[in-house]
Amino acid sequence: MRRTTLGPSSRPASRTWMAAFALMVTAVWSTPCTAQELSTSPSAAEVARDTLAALPTLPRAAFQPHVVHWWEAAAVAGGVGALLADDRHVLHDAREHPTSGAADVASVFRQAGDIKVYTALTLGTLGAGLLAKDAGITRTGAQLAASGALAAASFGLLKVVTGRSRPDVGEGAYEFHPFAGGGSFPSGHAAMAFALATTLGDASHSTWVTAGLYVIATGTAWSRVYDQRHWPSDVFLGAALGVTSAKLVNGRWRLFGLRSPGFLVSPTGAGLQMSF
Repeated sequence: MRRTTLGPSSRPASRTWMAAFALMVTAVWSTPCTAQELSTSPSAAEVARDTLAALPTLPRAAFQPHVVHWWEAAAVAGGVGALLADDRHVLHDAREHPTSGAADVASVFRQAGDIKVYTALTLGTLGAGLLAKDAGITRTGAQLAASGALAAASFGLLKVVTGRSRPDVGEGAYEFHPFAGGGSFPSGHAAMAFALATTLGDASHSTWVTAGLYVIATGTAWSRVYDQRHWPSDVFLGAALGVTSAKLVNGRWRLFGLRSPGFLVSPTGAGLQMSF
C-alpha cells in the first residue's frame, strides 16, 4: 500500500513532543506519609492487651496513596488532544533525518515494550523471589503481572473501539475504523514499557534507577513513532495507561476509591484488603 509523504513541519514540534513526556514523568512522584494508628475503645483495652501478642501485626503503610482527581484525568486528555491535533507534524519531525544508527537505536528501545520481554521479566522476578524466599522480590513480580494485565486490558479495549489507522498504512492521522480489528490508538508497547518502568522504579526506591527506567520507556515510545507504527498521541496515551496501571496496582494511586489488594503492597505479603 502506498505511503503518504509528510510535508515539512510548520512549528518546532519536537519541543511539544519532549515537553509532553517531561510533564508526564514529573507527575508520577508520590508523597510519603505516616500510617494510620489502630484505635481501641476504652472498654476493650484490657482484652486488647491480653490478646495483642497472639495476633498477627498488620504492616504500616509506607505512603499515603494519591487520590486521582478529575482535573488530572482532564490534563492527560488535554495532552492527548493537543498531540492528536498535531500528529502529522510531530511524526514528520521525529523522522526528519532518518539514519541507520537511529534505526538501530529504535530497535533496541523497542524491546522494552515487547510483551514477550515483559512476560519473561515478570516470570523471572517471580521465580527469583520464590527461590530466594524473598517476599519483596516476589511481591514485585506479582505487581508486574497485575500491572501488565491491567495495562493490556486497557489498551486492548481502546484499540478495538477506536480502530485508528497506523501511520505506515498511509491513510492519514484521522482515519478510524471502530471494531474492525487491532488499531493504533493507544500504543501497547508504550503502555507496557511505562508499566514496567513504574513498577520497578517504585520497587527500587531509587531516584536514579527510576529516572533511568523512564528514559528507557520514553525511548520505547519514541521508537514506535520513529518506526511509523504509532502516532505521537498513541504513545502518549499508552504511556499514561502504563503509569496509571502500575500506580494503581502498587497502591501509590487510588481511583474511584478503590484500593489495591493488600497482598500486592504489604511488606509481608499478607492480608487481602479491598476497600472503597
